Amino acid sequence: MPPIESAGNAPVSPVPILITHYGADWIRGSETLLLDLLHHLDAAKFKPIVWCNGKAMQQAVAALGCTVYRSDFEYYGMEYSGPFNLRKYDRLVSEGLEIVRRHGVRLIHSNSGAPNQWLLPVARTERLPLLAHLHIDYRPRGRYILGLHQATRIVGVSQDVIDDFAEDGVVQDRLAVIYNGIDEERIKPQTDRNMREALGIPGDAPVIGTVGSLISRKGHDILLRAFQRVAQRSPRAILLVTSDGPERQALQELAVTLEIADKVRFLGYVDDVPALYRDCFDILALASRADAFGLVIAEAGLFGIPAVATRVGGIPEVIQDNVTGLVVPPEDPEALAAALLRLIEAPAERRQFGAAARERARALFTAPSMARQFEETYRSLLSIPPSELGWLGHWCGPRPYFRLARQLTRRVRSSKL
Repeated sequence: MPPIESAGNAPVSPVPILITHYGADWIRGSETLLLDLLHHLDAAKFKPIVWCNGKAMQQAVAALGCTVYRSDFEYYGMEYSGPFNLRKYDRLVSEGLEIVRRHGVRLIHSNSGAPNQWLLPVARTERLPLLAHLHIDYRPRGRYILGLHQATRIVGVSQDVIDDFAEDGVVQDRLAVIYNGIDEERIKPQTDRNMREALGIPGDAPVIGTVGSLISRKGHDILLRAFQRVAQRSPRAILLVTSDGPERQALQELAVTLEIADKVRFLGYVDDVPALYRDCFDILALASRADAFGLVIAEAGLFGIPAVATRVGGIPEVIQDNVTGLVVPPEDPEALAAALLRLIEAPAERRQFGAAARERARALFTAPSMARQFEETYRSLLSIPPSELGWLGHWCGPRPYFRLARQLTRRVRSSKL
């Protein structure tokens, strides 16, 4: 592909790129990943301009020295979204056009699917490539309502995220996988204090740790039921639940019902999770019912911690089964317990898996690697002639819509039976 740099010794200005992020007003998964990407992009080649909706994200981006704008975002036609508002939609499109023209933007990167809904007309009007960076597995309604098929390039955080687009009929050269990357500097422990000692956990107690919001999708109820079985055979084992969420009270009550409350520590949100990785966790456990990637598996891997997790979404792409950890069926406490006990009772194998997890994480899941892959993707998109990117060109073909029509037809027919 042609390089961005000009010939000769003339200095080259970095290419302005608009990165738009929609999310809650916090700094967590996709926000952290975007901040890591901004930090590791080659500033001599790319100049990111960020447009977001959260104040926390606005402040974090500004602290990196990037130009940032904030607006109240809305998307339409999805569960939990409001009714379509033409005035607000037009305002978002107009604001996007203004930012693009003010900075001479040459490429648009949508960090999640929702912004694609109003960025698509911006990109078409200005003849710019549009990259949709997807962090979750979108259901059919989301794929169509958000116009994701019409993005110039669809990048998923795992193969699982983009498989549905391929089944819809999107051609392969419009699909790509770039795994999430972790900034090793960012996940250095913030304290020298030994957290195992601080929490009063004996040095020889096997510690199973989990990290993830206390919501149904993360399957913490399944993990508690599995841990009940673990505790019966390994009574010194401890489970650390490192997060918070709307199901906390129900999960604490379940721990009491299962008679394991004295062995389960609900720590709430912890700022220094890396210190727990370093000092406490022997095994990372995830009982997710759905998970596009499983970032904490890669984080734990950098600390040499093997993982036991469910075979859902992109998790099997992060864990190399029987090499860096163990993968078990979802909704199966017995299988999860058996895998956890295997690693508790075989410390040599656990250390072997942990060493392999560290090697795999450093090879595949680092922020510099993620940034270099995005830079290559940007170069590829910037090589597309603008004449192919307007309203009359570079549309996704009709195959995805034929599939949608067939699905709707089957639903209508079945409703009449």
